[in-house]
Amino acid sequence: MTCLHNLSVKAGKNILLFDGVLSDGKTRRYVEGVPFTKLSIGNYGELSLHTVEGAIWIQSDVAKGAGDVWYELGKPAEVYEKYHKPFLWLANFAKFYIDFLDRPKHAKDDDERPVDVALRDFKSHFGTWIRKLHWEDVQFQKWLGEFGEDRIDFRQAVAAHCHFLWNQAWNTDKAGRLTKHSIWDEVMGLTTIKQAKGALVNDTIVTPLVYDCFHHIFGDKLQAIAPKTLSQLQPPDGTFSRGISPLSPSSSRPKLKEGELVVKPGDIVAVIKDVDTVWKGKSEYWYAYIQSVNKNSQKMNSTTLDVIWLYLPEDTILGQMRYPYENELFFSDNCNCGDAKLRLDEVVFKVEAAFFAGPEDEVTIGCDFFLRQRFSDAESNFTTLTKSDLACECRKPVVSAYEQVKKQYEIGDTVLVESYSVDDYSKDVLEPAQIIRYDEESQSVELRQLYRRGRDFNDKPDARPNELVYTDHLVLVQPKFIHRRCHIRFFPLTIKPTTPYDRDGTGDCFFIYVQRTPAGDLVPMSPPPEFHQGYDPETPLIDPSLPRLNGMDLFCGGGNFGRGIEEGGAVVNKWAVDLDIPALHTYRANLRDPDTQLYLGSVNNYLRDGLLGKFSSMIPPPGQVDFISAGSPCQGFSNANLDRDSERSLGNSSLVASVASFVDFYRPKFALLENVHGLAQDRTKKKDGKPYNVFSQLLCALVAIGYQCQQFTLDAWSFGSCQNRTRLFVSIASPGHRLPPRPPRSHEHPSTIRSKSLFEAPNGKKFGGRELYGPCTYPYVSSLERLGSLPKLGDNHPGVCIPYPDHRHSRIEGPRTRLLMTHIPKVRTCATLRRAIDAGRIPPSLDFYKETAQRAKDYARSWSRIFEDDLCRTVTTTITPQCAFTGQWMHWDEHRLLTVMEARRVQSFPDEEVLLGVAAKAFRIVGNSVDRAVALAWGLAIREAWLGRERGEKNAGEGVMWKRGFEKRVDEYRHLRESWRTETKTMGVEAQNEQGEDEDEPTVWIDAREVLDNPQEDLEKAELQEEQPVRVIEPASKSEMAAPTMSLSKELCNRVR
Repeated sequence: MTCLHNLSVKAGKNILLFDGVLSDGKTRRYVEGVPFTKLSIGNYGELSLHTVEGAIWIQSDVAKGAGDVWYELGKPAEVYEKYHKPFLWLANFAKFYIDFLDRPKHAKDDDERPVDVALRDFKSHFGTWIRKLHWEDVQFQKWLGEFGEDRIDFRQAVAAHCHFLWNQAWNTDKAGRLTKHSIWDEVMGLTTIKQAKGALVNDTIVTPLVYDCFHHIFGDKLQAIAPKTLSQLQPPDGTFSRGISPLSPSSSRPKLKEGELVVKPGDIVAVIKDVDTVWKGKSEYWYAYIQSVNKNSQKMNSTTLDVIWLYLPEDTILGQMRYPYENELFFSDNCNCGDAKLRLDEVVFKVEAAFFAGPEDEVTIGCDFFLRQRFSDAESNFTTLTKSDLACECRKPVVSAYEQVKKQYEIGDTVLVESYSVDDYSKDVLEPAQIIRYDEESQSVELRQLYRRGRDFNDKPDARPNELVYTDHLVLVQPKFIHRRCHIRFFPLTIKPTTPYDRDGTGDCFFIYVQRTPAGDLVPMSPPPEFHQGYDPETPLIDPSLPRLNGMDLFCGGGNFGRGIEEGGAVVNKWAVDLDIPALHTYRANLRDPDTQLYLGSVNNYLRDGLLGKFSSMIPPPGQVDFISAGSPCQGFSNANLDRDSERSLGNSSLVASVASFVDFYRPKFALLENVHGLAQDRTKKKDGKPYNVFSQLLCALVAIGYQCQQFTLDAWSFGSCQNRTRLFVSIASPGHRLPPRPPRSHEHPSTIRSKSLFEAPNGKKFGGRELYGPCTYPYVSSLERLGSLPKLGDNHPGVCIPYPDHRHSRIEGPRTRLLMTHIPKVRTCATLRRAIDAGRIPPSLDFYKETAQRAKDYARSWSRIFEDDLCRTVTTTITPQCAFTGQWMHWDEHRLLTVMEARRVQSFPDEEVLLGVAAKAFRIVGNSVDRAVALAWGLAIREAWLGRERGEKNAGEGVMWKRGFEKRVDEYRHLRESWRTETKTMGVEAQNEQGEDEDEPTVWIDAREVLDNPQEDLEKAELQEEQPVRVIEPASKSEMAAPTMSLSKELCNRVR
């Protein structure tokens, strides 16, 4: 059986058969298998008629000889009721739809919309219009109630049933008006967005620097184009590595004898690499930055050095692949304060280095190395080198937890505080609270507790998990239990919370409707003046004059990634690029900014035109793009791809180099790149057997450009999704801006989750792992919690769900597979085809499904069910229940596969958004997307980083000097260059005056960080505060003190020897 609306709409449904009773009012005859090809629905254009009741007819070819005979449909048989009910709803919808398209000009409403109808008219205008016409009719009210009495957005219904609507419009359109509306191009033809001109570029277009990084991996898949308008983006001298290579054993520098070497704080020295070490670098030497020199005259050869270790590229996570600048050193967070001291006699030689300088700066000429970034062993990230990095954390003042909290949060701010859970799992959870005051005496913080309405009260069972109740309950807590800031906003009872407060807690966002009175009642309230509310989504950046970041959304797909980032409030996407027609039309259908430029074409064509200077409103020049998001194709890195070295897979994989080239060309302030975890897997090329790691090479390119970089393994369930989906994110920020913080994990891990990380770093430790420990705000969301509120479909053979048009299947199952699914047990331990076979549940008629060898293996997941109390499987682009590896697609309680709507919810698509294209294309759009909850969490993290920059907070970009399009921040240094020699001479005199002191007296050492600020002032302050003799480490002659050896760029100071 099938629904009538499939007649002449779906393939193979041009002829249907009728079983039933025919009656002419006098005689009744039961007939079977009567073929018919025509369906007529009446009452179109009759605005005074409220339904199509009594106006549905069919005509059979059997009665051709009897003239023009039509049969009116009456009441369906009980067995056919589930097919006829959705058809009848659609027939009425088609009437209202066609009436709306055929409105005469004088019937326009007060908003003066044009006669041409577009999809946007069905967001609210259509729903309002039909209510005005038909609300008094009881049958109309019943019809609307089946869809949702309060709903006015019919766009999903139009998109899901556009072919049936077209069929009705085309057969009714005698005047040729109905088929000329724009909506047909939007939802069915998908021709609203015009294809980009020009032949498709098959090569991956890259900038020269990126080509030099990646060509040994992707070879002839890449085509390098030098920018025509920004010559500074081209590699210097056209060579892979600039001028100077790192020192090697064949260097002309000899090992110095004892007594020949004089070192001071700020010097960089080389030592012989330990023989027995876990470090995997190939260099013979290790390099260190001297913080202080400790000399004891009572012991021979007892001078020791306090140092911070400096890394070559091979000592960082770049080490696996090719880095363009071999003469670059990276500061680290690895000091020897807690280790054995470095002896002076272990030093082989000193090196000259340019601090705070990039490879293009002239000051690097003549230097052995340049330093511009810091690599953190603890975080495995790269940040711009700052003045404060020149001293290790061991030497910085220790700030108490109380002072840290007091400095970070104001009275009235809202935070998450650790509390003991009362649930069955007895886990620590984070609870929202408001800071009331700081208690100086007890060094504690007084908080107002804010209760969860759904968990702690019984008045509203359907309360959202992030709805809070304002209370007068105050409590004192230790500051160490305060974890982080959260966003809490008040809303009137009649107003639905706006994004991000409507996302069930993702991003630490809560909302309040009511307060608890002393009597225990819950009453509406407005925010108290002393309560610092979470940001207003209408003005997310607080200061209306603060601009949002102009975003470019590459490989944008249907837009789940880009819209989620936009919902964070800091980014507005001005450009979007994708090659997929249904996906980009879906992107357009859900646009917030109608001025967003949509490029339907390849990123290779797009970047090529940009590099050649063919700029337009569609292709912006560098300087206009502040943010780039990109989720390049993952097929080449996916474990499900058994042929990752095929030409097609390598072509998809090479688009990672395209992403790096977009960053190189546009130089955005921030960028966020997403791909599967397999991006970071070590691989071997089939042609030559050489190992490679695309992720490591991507970092090489980004760091070489000068970007701060970090990477995170993030799980969708950690942000409120019900999906077992793990992805790798690379987040970057240009010099002068803060790296966005790691999005906080709001939801707990299921108990079965294990650790997961990337490859081993050169120090032998793995990095980039998932965050496993620490309290969260919510338990993980199960499949049942996320999907259980959708209507039950049974086997969903009718294929229509009235209130949720996307609750439809993306593939059509035949009788045999439908029968097979009825034999798959619902019991968790037997819910696979393999287990069903073992249990004897598969009848002989289905023996075919036993024949495949892979399906017979113990691990086989063919035709298996997801579990209602567990996470849903990862949503991919296609449902493959027959696959032994990825076959877990069956509903836990119904004999069917997951629908498009369920996939949407698993991927955290908001219910109100629209998917365009046939069901299979819609499912593909969903599977290709980044989970919306993760995207929103990133959007909030980017907002935090952008606001931190604008508020003047300390950021990792302090002191950035190199060129290549980045802003220069030199105010704090420019006064030092002219005065430096004078200051160092003064320091030399002070040092000489201290030579006659008793070596046994305690000494206050002045380190490099202190000397950089104001050497003379530091000496005087130390003497006054400590009342102890002060010594400048390793004094030298005046001529040596005045000679600069570690050069900065021209605008900056010179460091002393």
